Amino acid sequence: MMIRSVALATTLLLLTPLTVFAQSRLDPDYTQGYAHWTAAEYADARKTLARYRVATKFAQTYDVDYWLGTSYCRLAGEERYGVDLLAWNYRFVQMPPTVQEHYKAERDLCLQFMAQRDRARIAPRVIVARAQASATARAEGKMFYMPGGDKGALSAAPLRVKRQLTPETYDKRLVSLTDPGRAVTSVKALAPGYQVVTEGRFVLASKSGHTTEQLGQVARRLQHFTDFLAAEYGLSLPDTFITVYMVPNSTELQALADRVHGLEASPLMLGYALQNDLSVVGVLRTTAAGTLLHETFHLAVRSTYGGIPQWLDEGLASLYEDSTVVGERYLGEPNWRGKVVRDLQGTLSGVGLRTVILAPWFPEQAQSYYDPAPGELVLSSPDERAYALALARYFVMYLQEHGLLKNVFQAYRDRKPPDEYVPAEVQAVRLLESVVGKPLAAIEQDFKAWYPKVLDPNLRLHLGKVEPKEIPKELGPSVEREAAPRN
Repeated sequence: MMIRSVALATTLLLLTPLTVFAQSRLDPDYTQGYAHWTAAEYADARKTLARYRVATKFAQTYDVDYWLGTSYCRLAGEERYGVDLLAWNYRFVQMPPTVQEHYKAERDLCLQFMAQRDRARIAPRVIVARAQASATARAEGKMFYMPGGDKGALSAAPLRVKRQLTPETYDKRLVSLTDPGRAVTSVKALAPGYQVVTEGRFVLASKSGHTTEQLGQVARRLQHFTDFLAAEYGLSLPDTFITVYMVPNSTELQALADRVHGLEASPLMLGYALQNDLSVVGVLRTTAAGTLLHETFHLAVRSTYGGIPQWLDEGLASLYEDSTVVGERYLGEPNWRGKVVRDLQGTLSGVGLRTVILAPWFPEQAQSYYDPAPGELVLSSPDERAYALALARYFVMYLQEHGLLKNVFQAYRDRKPPDEYVPAEVQAVRLLESVVGKPLAAIEQDFKAWYPKVLDPNLRLHLGKVEPKEIPKELGPSVEREAAPRN
């Protein structure tokens, strides 16, 4: 039986006093911005939080954007910035359902402020009760789903909090790139019995029997990949080590997640990335590090672009899990996910590009705000979500092969609020249409005519030319590949 692998993201909300992502190290702009917001000093909050949001890595989180957006909404003449930020996050950024409800209420209130400038500006709702700030463990996870088998794979949370670790605990794990010795000592203490080495910006810790040379090979691949992400998309990471844990099976992954991060991982999980201590965990017994590339992309993109829509985030992460290196660039290739599209496209024709771009993907997200078109599915079943994830990967590959992917990414990342309020879903479609130069219906028609040619995982793409090519069984100097997991 074929196993389908999917990427799932979860936001783990830990309510503790005056705590933030460990990477911010209690940044003064964060704490002062929040203090201004709670004191209703909205002009000062706007200034301080806006500076923090663009100057600090991993600063684009839903709590910061909520405080910033609601501050704009309390300043006459600046409401359009607030309502746009609230509307975009409400539509595209993952957050707990209760926070999402407050986002919706504040967006609607801000629209009223815009329409009635003399309306009394009541204080915004507080998104975390009895806490000075929120500590959010942002984990991106990759799981697999067996059709006809465990129908709960895409319905259950991939990670759950078992023990809340303090920000200080995470903070101590962030070691400067200038101190590799301390980085190794720290990881060995967290993962006794693991083989640990450093190379470049990575600490590699393996319990899968890797040799020192194999660990170095994986580290060099990851370093090369992050260099590519910086050059191609402008993504950058803090000047601290990224720790990569490699385990031989899901049982060991569950044990490590519990011991190191206080998390309960699903037995279906293949890997995850955690922002708080800049770590990546993956089931890996060879040097074919596709899962690690997938998780490393999630980590890198959220360092500077926390508001990336799900379809682009998951599409890009899964694109690079099976890719060819051409010079300094990574090009996604056809892989086993094409079988997911082939198997389900006949029965799920109602899931199209509009659904992939706009619909909530995951069951923990409220779906009340999504208004499907006639005949359009809303991703309510595991098969529908698995199909949408696979379709997103192939659409991102379509953009890559047409020379449009980088421009689409930049258009979304550099999106500016329009002069008049435009709903986030309308903006999302218009951004894509403006880069591709066609209406969405024409884009979809062209995409559907293109992707049957690349659904065969035994084909490789070469800068737009489809050629048959034997997929190497081992990692070579120019090919990065991950095989589909099997029973």
